[in-house]
Amino acid sequence: MSACSSSKTDPADTTAPAENATESESESESATESEGTDATESADTTPAPDNSFRAFASDDTSFSLIADGCATPVRSQGTGACFANAAATAMESSYLRLTGNEITVDADILVWESYGTQNDEDPTREGMHYTVVPEFDMGTWGRLPTNVAANGLVEGLVLTSYWELTDHPVEEAQEVMRQNGALVIGIADDSFRTYPHGGYMSLNTDSEKEEHMIALVGWDDDFPADYYNFPAQENGAWYAQNSFSTSWGNSGFMWVSYEIWKAEMYSIRVSPDYNHVETYDNGWNESIATGNATTTANVYNYSGTIGAVGTYLLEEGENLHLDIYDGRFGELIYSQDASFTYKGYDTIVLDEPVTVDGEFTVSITYDAPAPVDGQTHDLPNFAYILVISEPGQSYVLLDGEWYDLTEQATSDLLGMDFVANNACIKVLFEE
Repeated sequence: MSACSSSKTDPADTTAPAENATESESESESATESEGTDATESADTTPAPDNSFRAFASDDTSFSLIADGCATPVRSQGTGACFANAAATAMESSYLRLTGNEITVDADILVWESYGTQNDEDPTREGMHYTVVPEFDMGTWGRLPTNVAANGLVEGLVLTSYWELTDHPVEEAQEVMRQNGALVIGIADDSFRTYPHGGYMSLNTDSEKEEHMIALVGWDDDFPADYYNFPAQENGAWYAQNSFSTSWGNSGFMWVSYEIWKAEMYSIRVSPDYNHVETYDNGWNESIATGNATTTANVYNYSGTIGAVGTYLLEEGENLHLDIYDGRFGELIYSQDASFTYKGYDTIVLDEPVTVDGEFTVSITYDAPAPVDGQTHDLPNFAYILVISEPGQSYVLLDGEWYDLTEQATSDLLGMDFVANNACIKVLFEE
């Protein structure tokens, strides 16, 4: 059951008549992220509209978070930062979906914390150092805001899950949206193929270059395959909430074919239940393995009540075992098993909260490779990732002995050509 407000809105109000299906070149990110594509170029190629289709006509074949009382404001990003705006919309949607309460997430915080070292204002800051304006093949930029939210508070919220849905069937992604709220998708921003048809701004393209990220807030399996400049093979489309203001498209919305190439698709869940995160990593970049199971650990020094432990999941269907020790690998004070469906990031919510006072150790055994920071490395053409670690913090278990992940000797034992540095284990403390 949805926890969204009982105030329902007709999503048809945002699909709008044909005269409202427009693109504003000043608002469109394509002016900066699509190598100069003219956002108005498609106007002369629009075929005569066929108004026989009406979106969301059947509850059996369509769904809208808006109609279900989970509407969030349309954003106006200006130029750039689509990845942060889409993530912020998804966080707001998730929170509203799961709690029934509205929040506002500042996308600028996600931008700054994702790559706040532009021009190297602080060259000692761990994480991405954004050195030049990149060519916009964004890769998996969508993961940057989730790393920010996993490492600390964003508007009082902490990330509790990031589920990778890119290669999953449409029907499965639809069910996750019903459960968690808006999804985020990375696509080509092909403005020549974006235009109004039958009153609906729509997009389908065969381009495979990730240039733009948007939030998905609904779907209609009956959306016509020929309602695009580049026709689809079959009916069906996602209802997408863009970040170009309500003056763009259908009052800020558009339709995106199920068949469109996507670089990434993910679901986010956030929670207000935690007030502090202890972590050393800035998001996983590498992995290590010691056989069928790999155990890593972090030693922390903090006092409070542990409510959950988070980590990255590099494969689907992973099974994890959690141990918490008093002191530095001292008395075992808590254990719990957990299983997860999706790869991405998730949290083990403790069945019983654990209070610690000072030094304590958290270890996780993975039945897949274990996520680690890896070492400082370049992102071609525009940035580098700075990794900072200290001895005595992160470890791997080999033949019953704990070895420090910052040491070259440990890498040699693991047969790796890089130093693993920090284990990706995050400890979430309750209020």
